[in-house]
Amino acid sequence: LTEAWEYDIGSYIAFKNKDYEKAEKLLNAAVQNGNFAMPVGSLLNLASLYNGSGRRIQAAALYKKALEVCTDKRLEADIYYKLAVIQREQKEVRTALLSLRRAVSLDPGHTRARLMLKQMDSQGY
Repeated sequence: LTEAWEYDIGSYIAFKNKDYEKAEKLLNAAVQNGNFAMPVGSLLNLASLYNGSGRRIQAAALYKKALEVCTDKRLEADIYYKLAVIQREQKEVRTALLSLRRAVSLDPGHTRARLMLKQMDSQGY
């Protein structure tokens, strides 16, 4: 495979066929391939796969890496939200609040981030 989209399509097909191990291998290969720019989509897909399988620390690391290369403000806000969910789960409350505030500052219309921020504020965090 030579293009980022080929890895993404391959991983999508593997995922749909419930071959999660193959999907993970393809996404890892896309992320580690130095022949093209860091694929934000591949990073997010792999982070979601990790998050869904309970590997929160690995997922958080990939979300942070995606933030380094993301150029879309709305997508960046969503990444901060996803990161905040993991941070709150890991009892990193202060960091989660910072991530949520960043998400809302990037996209004031990000409903889930606003709701989670309001819930955490009402709980006295």
